[in-house]
Amino acid sequence: MPNKQVILVVEDEALVKDALVLELEDAGFQVVTAENGDQASYILPKMPQIDLLLTDIRMPGRVDGWVLADMARCRRPNLPVIYTSGFSPQQGMEVEDSIFLPKPYRLGDMLKAIEEISSIHEKLHSANKRPEASRDELESLNEDLRTASAKLMAHIDELSPANSNIANKIHARERPHDLDVVTKREIETLEWAAEGKTVKDTAILMRISAETVKTHLESACHKLKALNRSHAISKAIRAGLIH
Repeated sequence: MPNKQVILVVEDEALVKDALVLELEDAGFQVVTAENGDQASYILPKMPQIDLLLTDIRMPGRVDGWVLADMARCRRPNLPVIYTSGFSPQQGMEVEDSIFLPKPYRLGDMLKAIEEISSIHEKLHSANKRPEASRDELESLNEDLRTASAKLMAHIDELSPANSNIANKIHARERPHDLDVVTKREIETLEWAAEGKTVKDTAILMRISAETVKTHLESACHKLKALNRSHAISKAIRAGLIH
């Protein structure tokens, strides 16, 4: 008996999440849920199987849907992703070959989106494994996915147009200005390290290179006169730089 497909659903609205889980389980999927991106970022590395990520974009916490999808794609490059939001998506932030489904949506529309993106990604994966697959063939499959996404959005727009207002800064955060030694970016890298994030994951979360993360951590260690990262985190906590 074939294994069920596993979908990670990340949704902070409990009623929406519960209804979606019931519909997906009835459709034969195995569903893992997270209340926000922060929780999902801890669940992802522990999942032995994930076949699709279905995530809201704007959620409480530090990890939004954009960043979460980047993290998921680093672990599984071909993972299908469906974004949902009551706001219009910001161009260029979505991962390649994904679908955006505006809220509110019907559960039937979600199932249709899952069917379409899964089918096209399966064809893309199959074509990529074949040496004889041509550039034109791959581009044609990519175009099929873009067309499917556009048709789905147009269909949903007829039912309930998505809000066109865009939140320009999802991650806007005020930080203390009385820190005279360790920089804000160095403190942020220490915060992520304190939460157990790897250098690679921290780089994705901060949208910088892994080498830059290492440089920030090394600089923080030097400024705090710490022996290593753990020592730096401990000293930063005692000094009230991180919590």
